[in-house]
Amino acid sequence: MALPKEYGGLGFTETRSVSVAQVLQGNNVNLSFRRSFGTVEEAEWTEMSYKLDLVTLGEDNDSVKWAFEKKGNFSTASLYRFLTFPGAVDERLKEMWETKLPLKIKIFLWQLQKNKIPAAERWKVLSKQEVRDDIDLFIQAVRNKIEQRENHLLLLTGGEQS
Repeated sequence: MALPKEYGGLGFTETRSVSVAQVLQGNNVNLSFRRSFGTVEEAEWTEMSYKLDLVTLGEDNDSVKWAFEKKGNFSTASLYRFLTFPGAVDERLKEMWETKLPLKIKIFLWQLQKNKIPAAERWKVLSKQEVRDDIDLFIQAVRNKIEQRENHLLLLTGGEQS
């Protein structure tokens, strides 16, 4: 019934199979445990009991709705999307990841933006906006170099693109 103690639970109950309605029948929580609680478990049980007192059961059948999918059905794709993209998009970083830069440079810029590299100590003196502006200027300079190189290649090949 309950999670084992080694997984953060209170331990198994005497009852192997019981419904929520049976446990919450009447005004008391109807569970008995195989072993007695220590001080910590007693406090956890008391806290959980207070929370269970606020629960009211209806006559309808239970249903499960997956909050990360419009239709409410679970899919591994929706779980993956939630785990890999839980928040808002940083447009500057998105633009940086899409540029034609070596991966090493992209990772360096990403770490720099997040102040996660030893060299970032120098950047801590600057405001975040100054760092963002410097990164934007760097990305633009690299883009300009790439465009110049592409234009130069077009001139050398007589305008033929492969």
